[in-house]
Amino acid sequence: MDNEAQDRQSWIEKTIYSLLSYKQDGEPTGTPDEMIDEAGRKAFKISTALALIPGPLGMAVILPEIAALTRLQIGLIHRIAGHHRKQENVTSELVLLILGNALGLAVGESLVRRAGSALVIRSVNTRVIRGIARTVGTSIIDRAAEKAMVRWIPMVTAPLFGYLSRSLTRRIGREANRLFSQEIVREAAPALNQGGGA
Repeated sequence: MDNEAQDRQSWIEKTIYSLLSYKQDGEPTGTPDEMIDEAGRKAFKISTALALIPGPLGMAVILPEIAALTRLQIGLIHRIAGHHRKQENVTSELVLLILGNALGLAVGESLVRRAGSALVIRSVNTRVIRGIARTVGTSIIDRAAEKAMVRWIPMVTAPLFGYLSRSLTRRIGREANRLFSQEIVREAAPALNQGGGA
């Protein structure tokens, strides 16, 4: 991998990490369906408004749009967790799982496992989390890059971008509601070998 590709992956990883730490108050503002609909409307407005900016200026607002949408979506995850009284379960791992599932990425097996009716959040090391953050971030950035190609005709494409952002936000909300409506437990971290034999 050349230096430019490594720098891009490092930047994506850092960006996603900084967004993962974003947390609203987590107070629910209605039922999960109401919160999902509200967030979907906001996502539509954000993407449609920013996609109306033409040319080079329109290209310059792509990254702020990604940040605004991702913060909105992570805030929705927190509020849905609050509705289910599971705020303590909102970890980087679970946020990545929800985002990954909504984006159609296969990241679940490394983050969760089933134990009867419970969803067990695996204890994974930082390297695994960073790799998943990179995968999720790359998918988000690549989707934005696809939008950039047609940003030169904003009056035609702006509503489409709004619709796509609304649709993804709703998928994230539904996935969060599906996960938080289940029993969630954290896997105990593996004990360190203290030395001595049995």
